[in-house]
Amino acid sequence: MKRCSRCGEQKPIALYPKAPSCASGYRSYCKACDKARKDAWRAEHRDAHNAKSRAWVSANREKRKATQDAYNAIYRASGRALAVTRAWRESNVHKVKASTNARRSRMRIATPPWADMDEIRKVYEAAAASGMTVDHIVPLRHKQVCGLHVVYNLQIISAKENYAKSNLFNGSRSR
Repeated sequence: MKRCSRCGEQKPIALYPKAPSCASGYRSYCKACDKARKDAWRAEHRDAHNAKSRAWVSANREKRKATQDAYNAIYRASGRALAVTRAWRESNVHKVKASTNARRSRMRIATPPWADMDEIRKVYEAAAASGMTVDHIVPLRHKQVCGLHVVYNLQIISAKENYAKSNLFNGSRSR
């Protein structure tokens, strides 16, 4: 246990930032106090902080991408991403149902009576068998166009490509 020099509370040593230059190997203030101090500084110097951050990112694009990719790989591999998503879905059941129902409704409206549902099912089965996803080439929901849920508007692509494409159509992104 150690007493924080800022808030005065006794806390376990694990709640203090490491500092090899300090005699104990830890700072004299706790992580919560350090975070509060840094947040206050950032709020007071928001423009300077944002400018400095943007400059660093533009000068270190490759380094930033490598760091993000490494973090994402660890985050996904740990199962934490799935756990966070699952927890959110469980605590927001009403939002999940509303979103699912809205998508079903869009699909129903975008499926013309002459659409060959057997062929559409085959596309989805082929995607599932190959571990890919089905994407609408022309989005079902877009400010400029409304695609149809028909075989010739479907393509099988990887999930990564599908998420990257998002709602992109003809060079413009819209929701």
